[in-house]
Amino acid sequence: MKDKNTEIREAIDAGNRALKALEEAARHLQAARGLGLWDMLGGGFLSSLLKHSKMDDAQRAMDRAEQELRAFGRELADVQMYADIQLRFDSFTRFFDTFCDNFFVDWMVQSQILQAQDRVEEARQRVWEAVQQLQFLQGA
Repeated sequence: MKDKNTEIREAIDAGNRALKALEEAARHLQAARGLGLWDMLGGGFLSSLLKHSKMDDAQRAMDRAEQELRAFGRELADVQMYADIQLRFDSFTRFFDTFCDNFFVDWMVQSQILQAQDRVEEARQRVWEAVQQLQFLQGA
């Protein structure tokens, strides 16, 4: 059986891995958002492709973050803590954005990017708070 300090340290490490994955997702979403603005201003087919490439990167990073969040949740359970931290995001509408390229579709995709950014930031904040609590417990 592991001692309490070891469990807390493992939970902190898992939280830090989750934070890193969430920050990576945030970076990719920010890049997609910038390309989305370019696309909305008439960037055309190329800007749509570049935007979707960044959205794919963001999707992979969010998938990784979701895995890290699950691992963090398991580690929190080991120290009798619980945090409801989930990333829920809608799939992006690549076909319509690429082949029915118009301002309204671009705006809809941009809205999805902004919603994903909000979810990532909310998850990041919750993980950060949980890690802070763990660090307090570690020092106690």
